[in-house]
Amino acid sequence: MNRTETVETFRQRLSEVIERAGLNRSAFAAELGLDRSTLSQLLSPGNDRLPRAETIVAIARLAQVSVDWLLGLSQDEQQSGAQLLENALQIESAAGLPADERLQQWHAEASGYKIRYVPMSLPDLLKTQAVISHEYRLSDQRLPALRLEQSEARLAYSRRSETDFEICSSLQSVVGFARGEGIWRDLPVKARREQLAHISQLLEELYPSLRWFLFDGRRQFSVPYTIFGPKRAAVYFGNMYFVFNATQQIRVLTRHFEDLIRAATVQPTELPAMLRELASGKNADDRPADATGQSANVRSAGVTGSHRCLVGRTGTGISPRGLRDVPARLSRAGPFGAEWRNPDLLFSQCCGMDFVTHGQAHLRLLATPVYATDDCNGPDYCSLIVVRADDPAQTLANLRARRAAVNMPGSHSGYNVLRYLVASLLQSDDASQVRPFFSQVLGSGSHAASLQLLQTDQADCAAIDCVTFALLARHRPAAIHGLRVLTRSPQVPGLPYVCHNTCSEDTVQRLRNGLFAALNAPHLATARAELLLQDAVVLPAEAYQPVQQMMVHAQRAGYTELS
Repeated sequence: MNRTETVETFRQRLSEVIERAGLNRSAFAAELGLDRSTLSQLLSPGNDRLPRAETIVAIARLAQVSVDWLLGLSQDEQQSGAQLLENALQIESAAGLPADERLQQWHAEASGYKIRYVPMSLPDLLKTQAVISHEYRLSDQRLPALRLEQSEARLAYSRRSETDFEICSSLQSVVGFARGEGIWRDLPVKARREQLAHISQLLEELYPSLRWFLFDGRRQFSVPYTIFGPKRAAVYFGNMYFVFNATQQIRVLTRHFEDLIRAATVQPTELPAMLRELASGKNADDRPADATGQSANVRSAGVTGSHRCLVGRTGTGISPRGLRDVPARLSRAGPFGAEWRNPDLLFSQCCGMDFVTHGQAHLRLLATPVYATDDCNGPDYCSLIVVRADDPAQTLANLRARRAAVNMPGSHSGYNVLRYLVASLLQSDDASQVRPFFSQVLGSGSHAASLQLLQTDQADCAAIDCVTFALLARHRPAAIHGLRVLTRSPQVPGLPYVCHNTCSEDTVQRLRNGLFAALNAPHLATARAELLLQDAVVLPAEAYQPVQQMMVHAQRAGYTELS
């Protein structure tokens, strides 16, 4: 735990003990022998210092809590430093009975906190009775009924309004289930398909309180574990749990979980449709991508509807012109961002941040699309800072200490822009003086999911790609209902069409010819209109430097991460 985190934890817990004592600040300060102004300074969000040791001890004695708890070194109010070391790791035997009272207790103690869960196979709370019966058919006869009982209890818990549940597991585990591989080999096809359809329905019902991400198991790995908010983390080893109770260990596992989410190839908003396709017997590679079309790779990244039609026409347009083995369909087999390094990459669309940070070492710029929206100017686009329609904020500065939603840290439109705007507000050249601007930054997985967090009052603002916003307004107006645009970011070139930089000049020219043929084909006019796609222009790579300059500006202001 760094100093800033320690001070923040101390401030929160000091506020908690004052409220619990039933005293106002003046009375509490008097009990401690402090001036009210000194206590107010300790509770100020701008304060970055801890009080003297004797003051911390006096607070702990008055509140009857431990100093370790006040400083965030323990989750137990009465636990001393020595006890903390002794109890940092506990090994609990797993009786195998799903109605395990310890698990129920841990879930209950984490009520109101985010629960992060890496399942061993499918998430228990989403399993059908047929799947549970198959999974435990060789075990104690009581197990299937008890497991179903626990799954139903956890599902009921996930429907509570205060629930915040994130699940992350491998794509291969889901596809393997759909195909009847491994332990699922003897499970009938009908049961597997009913299970996938059941999960798809529940994910749409419970989103955004419950969010399930899938990572590529070829590039990421994890044992099954659950993180119960800041209380504890339990790693499952078959017949036992390793239970971590120390704050630092819980944070290490939390960072591992967040790394899995950052590497996710399937986002929560994509998963229901993918599961429905798997339930229909289709291959996982046919699953649809974001509505934005990001990573729309002819070889390895899928797009939907009109975008698939348009980019497919690009493929057919270049095939007769001398390029062989151009795929007839789109897919999305690789993890997000990994395809930029693949020398087989023929055609894709990436984020400007990907292009300027690591993509230029592997990517060649083909063209930049021109969209017909009020917030675009030729190939340039911007982000819209969106709030609820009834939010009193009039400027970005009014959002200090509020909650922000971001689609993903690697996004220019959803993350880099907001970080740049906040850094400009902070106007600090000394990194040590930079304060967290937002009270909370929530990762959503997509622009549409960020807007839903606003609508459900789980976040207060979000930076949204203006093209995505316009497409949602046209095709899914309910997704922006009750929201308004607070301000706009500076314009930069939009998401570029790219190929791998090993493509020859001849191939690059043929790709451009195919693209422009698709953009001018009369029979694709409807598809272009649905996408608000008007044209494309060929820009030099240097045109994307403003994207990097925004990132550098925030770094120089000491604001390297949105907070």
